[in-house]
Amino acid sequence: MIMLRLKLVILSVSLVSIIIPYFRTIYSLDVQQNSSDSGLEQMVLKAEFKPDENQFLAEDGYYQVQKIGFIVSNSSEICPLNNCKYSVQNTQFRPNSVGEGYVFEGRLTVIAVEDGVEKSEFYYFNVGFDKTSEEERNGTTIQFLEATFGLGTFSLIPRIDYNIINATLLLDKNNPSLTIYGERLHH
Repeated sequence: MIMLRLKLVILSVSLVSIIIPYFRTIYSLDVQQNSSDSGLEQMVLKAEFKPDENQFLAEDGYYQVQKIGFIVSNSSEICPLNNCKYSVQNTQFRPNSVGEGYVFEGRLTVIAVEDGVEKSEFYYFNVGFDKTSEEERNGTTIQFLEATFGLGTFSLIPRIDYNIINATLLLDKNNPSLTIYGERLHH
């Protein structure tokens, strides 16, 4: 378990050097495809943002999701057949009104195809982040975040909580991107 955490931390630091337009390739490198026998379920969420369409909100640092990538380990509770597509709606990334941090909230849609029928499930999420440290590399600011609400969890309501083991924000005024790594014991 310690080896797995160390590997994810090392990978997340090395991901900083990967250019954002290639974020789809990141996922094939990061999440180990665990079987349900291991008892550990992992997830990676990567979101690229664009300034909010409302000019006043955009000036206050509000962003909407431009691209989303979400992946879970094999046989996860959220996608047991490993055949899901993911999207988000009503999703916003904004400064936290209390302290120096951020709030990421919205609705994740999980679409699975079974016997030719598309079935969708909806999960709502709201997680607050505090900045724990910041680095600048090659003109890009990287913020390392820690969850503030829910005792360090990324909660998908109803019923699924991932413990956040790493969260980073690549800060670009026009298009920041957030990466969250989480894990939970498979029930």
